[in-house]
Amino acid sequence: MTDVAVLGAGHGGLAAAADLSRRGFRIRLQNRSAGPIRAVEEAGGIRTTGAIGDGLATIDVATTDLPAAVDGAEAVIVVLPAVAHADVGRSLADALAPDVPVVLNPGHMCGSLHLKRIFSNMAVIPPPIVELGTLSYICRSPEPGAVDVFLRAKGVPTAVSPPDRSDLIGLTEELFPGVRRVASPIEAWLYDVNIVLHPPGMVLGSAWLEATSGGYRFYADGITPSVEGVMNALDLERRAVGAAFGLELPSLAETMAALGSADPADAARGALGEAVRRGRANRSIRAPASVDHRYLHEDVPFGLVPMMALAAAGGVETPVAAALTVLAEVMTDRTYRRDGLTASSLGLEGLDVAGVERMLEGDG
Repeated sequence: MTDVAVLGAGHGGLAAAADLSRRGFRIRLQNRSAGPIRAVEEAGGIRTTGAIGDGLATIDVATTDLPAAVDGAEAVIVVLPAVAHADVGRSLADALAPDVPVVLNPGHMCGSLHLKRIFSNMAVIPPPIVELGTLSYICRSPEPGAVDVFLRAKGVPTAVSPPDRSDLIGLTEELFPGVRRVASPIEAWLYDVNIVLHPPGMVLGSAWLEATSGGYRFYADGITPSVEGVMNALDLERRAVGAAFGLELPSLAETMAALGSADPADAARGALGEAVRRGRANRSIRAPASVDHRYLHEDVPFGLVPMMALAAAGGVETPVAAALTVLAEVMTDRTYRRDGLTASSLGLEGLDVAGVERMLEGDG
C-alpha cells in the first residue's frame, strides 16, 4: 500500500500524516477548514517534534476537498473528533469507492456502528471498517501545520468490521505497528479512556478552570483526590458494562500504563490519580480555557451517552455516568442525551446483550 488519505489536520491527524509520510506512504491530507492546510502548504510539510522525529514531514497533497483526497486512495484514515463523524460519514458515502477500507483512529465509543448507520441511512453499502480503541498518538498541535508528539501508544485494541475481514488487521499493522486485535468492537469501544479521564475533571474542576482560564495542568494538577474518586467510580461502571458483554477489562490505570501514558508502578498498585499525574505523556497538557470544549462536547454525548446505551442492553446501572451527563448539560446548556449517540440513533433500543452481539455480527 502506498496512497493513504488522512482526514483531519488537528493534533492526531497531523501526527498520523507525518508519521506515515516518514515511513514511506504517499499522504493526501484533508481538512475542512483551510487554515491548517494553508500552513502545511506554506511550510512545505508538517513540522514535528518528539516521538516521531524532529523536522519537516513531506505531504504529497494537502486539500480541503474530501472527494479529491479520497479519489484513488487505498485506505482512508479518519483522525477526527467523534462530533465530526456524521458529516464525514455522509461525505464518504458520496465519494468513497467500493471496498476501500476506512480506519477510525480512534473509533471513539460505538464509532463503527455509527458510521455503518450513516451509510445505511443513505442507502449505501458500508465500507470495511477498522477502529482503534484510542488515538495511537498522544500529541498536541502548538500551531497550524505543526505537531508535538509525546508518545506513540502501544498495543492499542483494534476491531474490524465485518469480523471475518482478518486482512484488515494486517493493513492496520502496516499503518500503525503494534496494534492489538480484539474479537469484539465493544472491547475497542470500552478502551476509550477519555470518557473516564475528561468528564470528571471538567465537571468537578469547572470553577478552577473558569477562574484561571485553564491556567493549570489538566492531568498533573487537576486530578485531585476527589476527582480521582469519581473517576474510579466511573471506571467501575465502564468495566461493569464490559463484564455484561463477557469482557474482563483492565482498570483505567492499567490500560493507560499498557498504552504507555501512565506510570506502571502506580498503576500496578491501583493508584489511578498518581498513575495519571506522573505519566510523562500527559503531565504538561494544559486545562481548557472554558467548559466550551471537546472534553465535554465529545466525551459526554459521544462517549458517556452511548456507553449508557450499552449499559442498558446489559442491565448495568450507571449512576455516575448519568450524574456527570446531567451536570455537563446544565453547565454547557447542551442537550447531550438528546443529540448524542443514543440507543435509538444507534439502533440499540430494546436490544439485550444477545441482540447487540447479533447486530455486530451482521445477523440482527
